[in-house]
Amino acid sequence: MRVYCLRFLFVSLLWNTAYAQNKKGDNTIDSLLQFLKTSKEDTSGVNALNLLSTKLWFIHKHDSSLLFSNKALALAKRLDYKKGCGEAFNNLGTVYYNTGDYPEAIKNYSLALTIFEETGDKKNKAFSYNYIGNIYRNQGDYSRALQEYTISLNLRQNINDKAGIGVVYNNIGNIYYFQGDYPKALKNYLDAIKIKEELNDKIGLSHCYSNMSNVYFYQRNFKAALKTLFSALKLQEEFGDKKGMATSYNNIGANYKENNNVPEALKMFKAAIKLNEEISDQSSIAAGYSNIGTIYSEEGNFEEAEKNFLEALKISEALNDVQGIAGNYGFLGKNYIMQGKYQKGKQWLLKDLALSKENRSMEEIKFCYENISLADDLMGNHKSALENYKMYIVYKDSLVNEENTKKTVQTQMQHEFDKKEAEAKSEQDRKDVIVNEEKQRHKLIIASVSVGLFLVLVLALVIFRSLRQNQKKNKIITEQKELVMEKQKEIIDSIHYAKRIQRSMMPPEKFIDRTLTRLDKLN
Repeated sequence: MRVYCLRFLFVSLLWNTAYAQNKKGDNTIDSLLQFLKTSKEDTSGVNALNLLSTKLWFIHKHDSSLLFSNKALALAKRLDYKKGCGEAFNNLGTVYYNTGDYPEAIKNYSLALTIFEETGDKKNKAFSYNYIGNIYRNQGDYSRALQEYTISLNLRQNINDKAGIGVVYNNIGNIYYFQGDYPKALKNYLDAIKIKEELNDKIGLSHCYSNMSNVYFYQRNFKAALKTLFSALKLQEEFGDKKGMATSYNNIGANYKENNNVPEALKMFKAAIKLNEEISDQSSIAAGYSNIGTIYSEEGNFEEAEKNFLEALKISEALNDVQGIAGNYGFLGKNYIMQGKYQKGKQWLLKDLALSKENRSMEEIKFCYENISLADDLMGNHKSALENYKMYIVYKDSLVNEENTKKTVQTQMQHEFDKKEAEAKSEQDRKDVIVNEEKQRHKLIIASVSVGLFLVLVLALVIFRSLRQNQKKNKIITEQKELVMEKQKEIIDSIHYAKRIQRSMMPPEKFIDRTLTRLDKLN
């Protein structure tokens, strides 16, 4: 049983390189608004208006984004600022794209391209071509979408815009996925993942994981599909990526539905619709209604199923979403057949078949022939039933040849995913070992420093004590020295005193000499 939500998985993909710039969201928006209050009407004002518009459409505030885009465009035209005009046209195109007005979106992207061709701005040209590719993809024109993506990829490779290259690889993978060429889809998804891991682009990784889960789903490997979806959802919740979360809820619901877990499936589909309503993602809202319709149809609540399918069809027709229109034709057809309204069911299926042949949607064509054959058989048109059944076999056989490839792809994808998880776990284990070693090293350093400080303290105390003792000894020696010197001075003074006395008591030498001389004469 097919599940329609997967056809809407890639509607309005985010431009991943913008995410890092918008993580602070309202803070940056407030800063820009403050700047614009005092800015002059010059090119810096145009740039601020364009940046503000970009941040607003990124968080799905489309009316405000439209207002500032037009202000930027008007000012840029007055200043003859071509780059500012081109970026304003790109922002206008993105607002119209996000709100489902594809004709206006293409008109504005084309005006932007005319300017960027003239100025040689390859990065902005690549942006325009990528989003034009998204529009053709949503309209089911995969060939034209692939052309636009290829131009965008070549431009981004030329300027080595890695983030942009990763986005385009992801989008090209989506085209091959829709066409049932899973090996090429896988190659492009893995190329995108490699770049996003290099850039640590977690939101981009979440998109790739979501996309890869669809291949698992169509191979009915629901365990692997859920594993990759929950990996994607974890990253999306971390960054508040409502669009990505809504996509994951839709597809987790699809997996639960295929595992007959109807309550959880309905819960997920309704959660997806609520988030998509918050961001005004009309095509994804339609997908949610289709998903809920399939559940009611299988439960036998045909009236409620029809109501949901018609609501989804109404939105798809308003968006001119060929893929969505064809899918809902098929759902309505099958729903009428299950009610016994075979002719009415066949009419809806034939409308689905015509559109699906135009878009070369092999799975959908096979689905149509199978159910048209069933309707013919139940109405007694056995010859027509046989012819249609033969066509069903033809398309089934053409897809059977791909099964071995799909199984190989499944094994490869599981291997790659498990390998990445193992590498991530190994890296985390390595980091844990380093952290533990660092902790032990820090503990050892702290212990060594503590012991060192203790020894220094002990040594300081010993030295201090020794100094005190030496000071005491020196003081005693000094005192004794002073005492000796004092005694020595007293002795010397006594000697000098005695000499003075002696000299004072004894006659002078001259007197003695004269006296001796006189005595000699007397004799």
